[in-house]
Amino acid sequence: MKNILKTLSVLLILISFQGFSQGESWRWYFGLTAGANFPGAGAPVAMTNGMLMTMEGVATISDAAGNLLFYTDGSTVWNKLHAVMTNGNGLMGNGSSTQSGVIIPKPGSPNNYYLFTCNVAGAGYRFSEIDMLASAGNGAVIAGNNNTMVNINNTE
Repeated sequence: MKNILKTLSVLLILISFQGFSQGESWRWYFGLTAGANFPGAGAPVAMTNGMLMTMEGVATISDAAGNLLFYTDGSTVWNKLHAVMTNGNGLMGNGSSTQSGVIIPKPGSPNNYYLFTCNVAGAGYRFSEIDMLASAGNGAVIAGNNNTMVNINNTE
């Protein structure tokens, strides 16, 4: 019985390591058009094709295979082609805010994401929803479902 429990424990541990190999966080865009790709194996690779021009808060998300989906400075969202996403301007975050944008997968919806934004000047904590099936698979901020207030009293 002890050998079976030990074997099951080892198998569970090995299976749990597979969960860490997902590539959602492999690509980072930041700063002045800079970026880095941290592939599952090998050394990080510098990237210079980003559109960000900020010194502070940013967020980037990729799919499970490490393919870029989109990135943001909290005010603008760029898609995987480094073009402004449909409805991706005018979000109420601020690139000078430490956490200008936080990207969270929408529970129960594998193609949608929430982008939470925070401003430095009392515009509050807000969220927008992004549909990655829109705009021929390049994603779009859902019109009418952007800059939704969560709490007015928040700042960075």
